[in-house]
Amino acid sequence: MRINSLLTKGWLVPIFCLSSACMSKPIDYPARLTTSDAATVKRVMATLTQATGSPRIVLGPENLATTTTISLLPPPLGQYETRSPAMPEFYDIVKRDGGCYLVQRRTGTSYALNGVACTTVVAR
Repeated sequence: MRINSLLTKGWLVPIFCLSSACMSKPIDYPARLTTSDAATVKRVMATLTQATGSPRIVLGPENLATTTTISLLPPPLGQYETRSPAMPEFYDIVKRDGGCYLVQRRTGTSYALNGVACTTVVAR
């Protein structure tokens, strides 16, 4: 078939829309956790452990029930270290398609927060 015949029969637009050009990406909305109880913190820590591949996670000073960002502090200095170039890692809490996710700011990689409730944050 030629492109002209596809155009006249109305097939080109549906064929084009089957490609990724017409696919819509889910929208991420900034969110915060609804609670910061021990069970929620445990689930968040489990997700971050999976995301980093490290069993030792140290959260930053944020209040998990009020912030839209979670920071992971770098590991403490070793016995023979006086300084380190390590920087904190930041994860944004987002709501996407009804679920809560942590999105690593540096890479954009998403991690599902299974069993954790969050609410979207309205910009003021």
